[in-house]
Amino acid sequence: MDYLSQVPLKTRLLRGQYFTPRTVCDLMLAWGVTGMSDCLLEPGCGDGSFLVRAHNLLCDLSRVAADFSLFDVPEKNPGFSGQLLGVDSDPRAAVLCAHRLRAAGMKKTDILAGDFLSTALPDVLPQTPDLIIGNPPYVRHEHLKQNPLFDMPRVRQAFASFFGDYLSRHPEQAPLFSGRGDLSVWFLLQATRLLQPGGRLAFIISGGWLDTSQGRYLRQFLLDYYTPHALMESAVEPWFQDAAINPVILFLRRRNENENRTVVSDSDAPVHLIRFGQSLADWLPDPGAADYWSKLRARLEPLRRGESARGVECRSLPVSQWRSHPERSWFFDWRAPDTLRTSFTAGGMDRRERWCVLETLGHVRYPVKTGINRFFYVTGEMAEQFGIEPEFLVPVVKSAKAIRRPEIFAEALDLRLFSCLQSMAELERGGKTGALAYIRWGEEQVAPSRQKRARPIPWPQVSSVQGRPYWYALPSLPPADILCSRFFDRRFFFAVCREPVVEDQTFYGLTLRSDPVLNRAPNPDFIAGLLNALPTMLMLELWGRSSLGEGVLQFSREDMARLPVPDPGLWREAARQEVAEAFRILCRRPVLPVAEELRQPDRRLLDGLVLAGLFPGKSAAKREAIRNEWAQALVRRVAERTGMAAGRRNKRRV
Repeated sequence: MDYLSQVPLKTRLLRGQYFTPRTVCDLMLAWGVTGMSDCLLEPGCGDGSFLVRAHNLLCDLSRVAADFSLFDVPEKNPGFSGQLLGVDSDPRAAVLCAHRLRAAGMKKTDILAGDFLSTALPDVLPQTPDLIIGNPPYVRHEHLKQNPLFDMPRVRQAFASFFGDYLSRHPEQAPLFSGRGDLSVWFLLQATRLLQPGGRLAFIISGGWLDTSQGRYLRQFLLDYYTPHALMESAVEPWFQDAAINPVILFLRRRNENENRTVVSDSDAPVHLIRFGQSLADWLPDPGAADYWSKLRARLEPLRRGESARGVECRSLPVSQWRSHPERSWFFDWRAPDTLRTSFTAGGMDRRERWCVLETLGHVRYPVKTGINRFFYVTGEMAEQFGIEPEFLVPVVKSAKAIRRPEIFAEALDLRLFSCLQSMAELERGGKTGALAYIRWGEEQVAPSRQKRARPIPWPQVSSVQGRPYWYALPSLPPADILCSRFFDRRFFFAVCREPVVEDQTFYGLTLRSDPVLNRAPNPDFIAGLLNALPTMLMLELWGRSSLGEGVLQFSREDMARLPVPDPGLWREAARQEVAEAFRILCRRPVLPVAEELRQPDRRLLDGLVLAGLFPGKSAAKREAIRNEWAQALVRRVAERTGMAAGRRNKRRV
């Protein structure tokens, strides 16, 4: 029975403990271990998943003379001369890890029971590690605040002090130390403290920091302190069956932090972006083979050179490309088709050629937050029961399922938002008996107890409605021109508001600015045509957060505001009208799942007009080839994203 199966689930969740499969351990060790004299440290070692396999690797290879050329020791002096270190805050796990290593044949073990994030750790380690490798505990930042196992205020203060010189040179990096990152961020910071220049880091962590706007601070930090060597992910299997995340494996080499941020010797060093198209169990050699480790290392050699191999796709790009685009999602370079990546990089976000960001077209706002949905969202039946006057009922969109076509009409919506800014006395004087009766009914209702609320309280006393002129006086939102969904599954759309409506928290409202080219009111159908065309759909798939592992793309407001979209300035008036008309044709039918949607003739018409504006110098045949490449990439990525989530759900059922 393994160690984690004996730990209560609540304790595991508090500590962020998740079992690392042997296949993942072996892959990371075979890539990360470069010398028989390496000092290897596993933080959060648990029962020693990496350390036991590392001992197996080093002992096995030390017996095979043919493999000595792979290491930094002479053949006449074979054998493992390094050191294996482990740290875990759970004393029971530390004892079990040491026991497993001794059972494997290690005479001396250095397994410390203590906090890896302790400021004293560098002083108690017996040796400076050459390689820090492992699976840091996964605890989201929201769960760290009240977690009794981690003193996060102390940790934040300690790291902000240690990296004080760095922050004084780069004050824009302060959000990295604000506590908005999950626990693995702090493990990365501590590893940076422990490694000397030239030291190596190999972590498997959630991929959230690769594709979020908030993650840009960590991406910049890693570029300042490290040279990325390789990133790995699976396109077909969730490496952690019991955690709803999509992890990545990260291999880095520690740089000298005093090196200039932009002029660095390794600026053109290649980073290898590796995606496994089959399960690791099928890709790795037979674990029972006598020469297992030698075969595994040989199997990795093409990937180290940046070459794709059987069942594995490898793309290499210079680190300088990430340094020159610090805000860009690293997943974009990993997954984007070559023609999209080239056009995006050639034009560049800063030069505003071909692409711009959504917030340049208008204001992307936060949705309405009622505080008490049961009161403010009114069904037709409730409105009729109380006789609420129509002037206090605003059409509201609450779910993407309510939008069948990429345009919204008020009469098609079932829900209304109760919006009343008058006092009860004013309502009574005005004879608004329906609204008055509804408010009085609401004053008699209570909100149930919650984690942060020990007892039920009346609706008017709920904290989220305090600070308003009247508890029921929800601040009004001006109607948006276009609604941007926060979540995307298999359908992609931006919906034009044909009539005044407001949006729930599953959407962001886009209020368009005046057209800067023609100096007149914007044309919502033209903008919606650009947003509903294939280029934006593909950008959504590449830019959205898929790291939570549930199969749905998610966007924060900042992510949506920074979404790259085709620059409207590329189209002249006649071409704009063509795009707008093509979008109106698209509105005649429901939006379909993406694989089916891309085959529709009206969809091909819209995509062709938008690609003609993006690539005016290319022939129709070349633009059609680009469309086919982008469409295939989009369908493939959606299938991978949703398939991974479905596989995880099926595994849980079993």
